[in-house]
Amino acid sequence: MKTLLMGMTALITVAAAAAENSYTVHATLLSNGKVVGEPVLQVRDAEPASIEVSGVEGYSLALTVTAENTPGRYRLVSEVSTAGSNMSPTLVVEANQPAEVSIGQLTMRVTVRE
Repeated sequence: MKTLLMGMTALITVAAAAAENSYTVHATLLSNGKVVGEPVLQVRDAEPASIEVSGVEGYSLALTVTAENTPGRYRLVSEVSTAGSNMSPTLVVEANQPAEVSIGQLTMRVTVRE
């Protein structure tokens, strides 16, 4: 019985740690000022995630979110492609605070939620 309780405690601890190391990323992608996508991705710390939407106004977004040494601060490395543009920005963002980057006609707005 004692072994079972220790095992269950270990599983609960691992699950809690995993939950602490995952984030929800809300993104808005704009091309020439027009919204082409508003994906929401559930990601784990330092693990790549991506989404691709096909079609004339399709896009792809690949990103990795990594916690910085300062609590509530994250490094977001991304690659964004639309029919007419590409960019690969790296941002340092604050949790729950929107950030935006534009290169040419392409804009990405992101918020990382803990």
